[in-house]
Amino acid sequence: MDKHEEVAVILAVDDVDKLSLPLRRRFSLEIELAVPSLRERIEILEIIFKNCKNVDSDAILNLASNTHGYTGSDLRCIQKLVFAAGLDVDKNVLKDRIVDATKKIRPTGIREIVLEVPDSVLWPQRFPESFARFNIPAPSGILLYGPPGCCKTMVARALASQSQLNFLAVKGPEVFSKWVGESERAIRDLFRRARQVAPAVLFFDEIDAVAASRGDKNSGVGDRVLAQLLTELDGLEKKCGVIVLAATNRPDMLDGAILRPGRLDKTIYVPLPDADARYPISLLFLLFCLRNLRPSFFSNRPCIGSKSILSLQSKNIDRCDYIEELVERTEGYSGAEVVAVYRCAALVALKEDKNSVFLERKHFMAALSQVVPRTESRLLALYKNFKLGHCI
Repeated sequence: MDKHEEVAVILAVDDVDKLSLPLRRRFSLEIELAVPSLRERIEILEIIFKNCKNVDSDAILNLASNTHGYTGSDLRCIQKLVFAAGLDVDKNVLKDRIVDATKKIRPTGIREIVLEVPDSVLWPQRFPESFARFNIPAPSGILLYGPPGCCKTMVARALASQSQLNFLAVKGPEVFSKWVGESERAIRDLFRRARQVAPAVLFFDEIDAVAASRGDKNSGVGDRVLAQLLTELDGLEKKCGVIVLAATNRPDMLDGAILRPGRLDKTIYVPLPDADARYPISLLFLLFCLRNLRPSFFSNRPCIGSKSILSLQSKNIDRCDYIEELVERTEGYSGAEVVAVYRCAALVALKEDKNSVFLERKHFMAALSQVVPRTESRLLALYKNFKLGHCI
């Protein structure tokens, strides 16, 4: 690079701190691409929908205003959902599809869970004067716990979307580094980035990896990372506008200090989906992955949330009258396992006939014999005991 000054070099990197210093100093300009702001989302959407005559400026502004925390790729996914059933649609129908596409980020079967947290996430943002009147700080953090595959990450994204906050996510194991002090700095940088885009939701997936009980693994690094995390959680004056969400499958492994008031002071159990939740999960898979749904199914659909909201007429679905049976047969399955059943059924159908466009009952029965629920009763009992001891 020093020998070719006439050549301009542009470098893209996920973490600039991971670059070696001799290389980094040769780049005189550093530009951080953060989560898009409202104005930036409008510009992105104008590019995405530039060839769509039926999408006017009002529709783009409305969509941008309701997609806080979305990245450019997220907005592209919305565009794909909107035109999943074809490009030639009426303007009013197109607006309805845009609304439905943004709502589909909300996971099914968690309506009661989302209703539990308005006082923790929405109220401090919508009614700050009420909190100031009583001189009380906004809740610091929320812990989501439950079996694997039950959409805990999707719950966090739904809360960020509903509260119109920016969303930053990290998996616990990603924090650790082999270099001394780097893991602690990663925690500091996460909160720094969250403060830069505040109001924001900072989501820690697999929080037990960085907040395990001290001394359990004889890891000095783990203890230092936990200490740094607790320090950031306690720094309310520096963490203004940042809500911390965390998810774990093993709440019993967490250090008790992180669950004290002022830190992750609210716990929410995300259970296995019941029948009313598994029904829309099944229909969502058929909606996006199968070709046995007519185009009329894509238009004028209410927000996916429960069986009663869906109220789909059988004429909209060809040869899928066995969905009720599948819902009953998947009792005890997690949301991810229910989806795995449908994917397995699709593979069975393709092995039988590569030109197949329908899934029949026999395909699902074969899939159910291969995909079995893996949530142990011991784990469910553990969640029950934890809930009894941490009811807030």
